[in-house]
Amino acid sequence: KLVQTSLDDRGFDCSIHVMSGGKDNKSFSEVLRIYGKLEINNFARDSILIALGGGVIGDLAGFVASSYLGGVKLVHVPTTLLACVDSALSPKNTINLSSAKNYIYSEKHADRIYIDLDHLETLPRTEVSSGVAEIIKFGLIWDKGLFKYLEKNSEDILFMDEKHIIKLIEWAVNVNDKVHSSHDKRILLALGHTVGHALESLTGFKKLRHGEAVAIGIVACAYLCRHVRYLFKGELDRIVNVVKAYKLPYKLPSGVKAKDVVAAMRKDSKCCDNRLEMVLLKSIGSAKHKGGYLIEISEEALLQAFTDMEKEDIK
Repeated sequence: KLVQTSLDDRGFDCSIHVMSGGKDNKSFSEVLRIYGKLEINNFARDSILIALGGGVIGDLAGFVASSYLGGVKLVHVPTTLLACVDSALSPKNTINLSSAKNYIYSEKHADRIYIDLDHLETLPRTEVSSGVAEIIKFGLIWDKGLFKYLEKNSEDILFMDEKHIIKLIEWAVNVNDKVHSSHDKRILLALGHTVGHALESLTGFKKLRHGEAVAIGIVACAYLCRHVRYLFKGELDRIVNVVKAYKLPYKLPSGVKAKDVVAAMRKDSKCCDNRLEMVLLKSIGSAKHKGGYLIEISEEALLQAFTDMEKEDIK
């Protein structure tokens, strides 16, 4: 209502579509509802879609903006830390199928992004932690200085200290710009996501926040990289400990079996010919490149990584 009033006062002709930010709504049925509302209200090609919400809202708005009438302008107003550092910055706008995440997508950069830090300060700790998971990913794939910053300032960041949050958002923008500079590098953003998407699918998109699933995926990746001798033990310990410092999960959810995760990973949108492929690390701040950043792994190595992850308790 506040947004609509503000736009109305400035002479804009507005129509609002209200929906839940739950992952169940990141679907074609919701896309069709939005298309229908745009058509009924005679939205033309000079219209602007404003996405006010978290990542699900941003993905839906981006998908619709990229496709309605061949494309209309898009403005993101992200209301979660995760959306600020991830979905609002990415040109990739994804839709889920019933049991598979992000199988359908389009590409469109936002024309504008507006972030209200006062609103971010009201987020519950679990939402803050979920957003930090993606920032941990940025430090691991690109910038060891960012990773060290996260290690050093976990308490202040969890309490949403404005100075640190601004710095992290700026860091996220910088890494996204560099990674999206080439198609080969863009796949780096999938670190932790192959396992993470599998976990989200297996738990019906309800049990885990996206960042929580990614955090588990990052830890699984770290154990796998240690198993194949890409990472030193000390690097593995640092990765697990930073995930713990931000109160994120670092083991498989109760009731989820490793073999089921592996089976779900084979259906990941990034994989081909039923192969298991992941982004791996060669060190903190640098991804492994082996003919590309998406590297095939064996089921045996992955299952061993899950076993190690479940039985070890790093201090």
